Amino acid sequence: MAWLQNLAGKAEDLLNKVDQNAATVLTISKENDIGLSNNLSTNNESNVNSMDLSKSLSNLSQTEDMQGDNVGISFNVQSEKSTHSIEINPSSNKSESFTNSIQESFILAEGLYEKIAKLEFENQDLNRQLLNLQHLYSELRNNRVNLESKIQRLNEELDNTQKAKEQYKVRAYRILQEKEKFIKENDKEVNDDIYANYNENLKEELKFQQDKNAELVERNKKLTHDIQSLQMQHQIIQNGLHQSNLTLEENLLNEKKYRKSAEDDCALKLKEVKQDLSKLQELLSTKDTEIIKLQTLLKKKLTLKTDKDVENQIESLTQTLMLKQSSLETATTERNALKLQVEKLEKLYKDSQLQKSQVKIINVNDNGDLNDRPQIPHFLRASLLDAGVTRRVKHAYSVVDAVSIRTGIFLRRYPVARVCIFCYMVLLHIWVLIILFLYAPSNR
Repeated sequence: MAWLQNLAGKAEDLLNKVDQNAATVLTISKENDIGLSNNLSTNNESNVNSMDLSKSLSNLSQTEDMQGDNVGISFNVQSEKSTHSIEINPSSNKSESFTNSIQESFILAEGLYEKIAKLEFENQDLNRQLLNLQHLYSELRNNRVNLESKIQRLNEELDNTQKAKEQYKVRAYRILQEKEKFIKENDKEVNDDIYANYNENLKEELKFQQDKNAELVERNKKLTHDIQSLQMQHQIIQNGLHQSNLTLEENLLNEKKYRKSAEDDCALKLKEVKQDLSKLQELLSTKDTEIIKLQTLLKKKLTLKTDKDVENQIESLTQTLMLKQSSLETATTERNALKLQVEKLEKLYKDSQLQKSQVKIINVNDNGDLNDRPQIPHFLRASLLDAGVTRRVKHAYSVVDAVSIRTGIFLRRYPVARVCIFCYMVLLHIWVLIILFLYAPSNR
């Protein structure tokens, strides 16, 4: 069933491509004549590529053995043709009938995919049933072999007991004859007491032999009964195996018939799909001719444009350039004037800051802005005339000053932080003193 899985995978790829092409068709907007010509030329190239692809795929399909591979290739060709046909005709009136035929072919493909899935599911169920029946058959065969071995063993035991019984009978008969002869010979010589004792011993021996013989007969009956029961079980198992074999053969025949019907359905669907493909190829050829006609019309329209239009466009562009240059010049002059004003204001601000006193009260509820801190000395302020090293030193001083001011504001605002820092310093000094007094350096 590998060709069915390949067919299902290719049907899924076809549906995904159709969804993507539908999304691209919805997003296409109306463009100008130049854009139309570009799109048409690209579509022509894609049609040529698609025809090459279809030829190569048809050549590959001749080398493959299974019907499923042919179906997958036909689906791929159909999907490529359908995508290119959708991209070519987004604006023509005849595209509605074309899209309807494509949708019908996709509906047929979906139906095929569903049938394939059902067939695969049923095939899996039948395979499971076959496996279960095979396991049962193997178990019954093993039971049959075990029962046959038991029957053979019991038959051997029965034969051995019968042989032992016959040997015992012959030996007992011989002993009795010898005793009778001995009794007849010594009948006159032996006293009555000895004869009576000997006779009693013989009677006891006869009773013992008779009991033994009865036990052997009972054992023989039991063995025959066991053999009969085992033979009955063997016949029942054989009947069950025969019935299971018949059911398995019937299931196999039904499965073969079902598979043949499914293959016939797939062949019919393949023929229908090939017919749809031929129709779509004919539509593609007609649409290609229409595209060529539209391209020729567009080329004619583009050649009809006169040089006057180009000159008018150049003049309008030059005028816009002149206007933009004048606006740029005015903006640069305004910017320079604003820079001069800013420099004057900075000088005035610096002079006013120098005149202020160096002592300044810092509010505890202040947000810690850098404008409210004490002024930096004039020689540590950064200027444009400073070198690289001096500028870095002045910047480092300003950063350290800002950090110290902000830590002071933080400690004034939060008394808990002051207490924590005080406790930390006390504990640190105590720890240092302990280490100094208790630590003894090593001789090493």
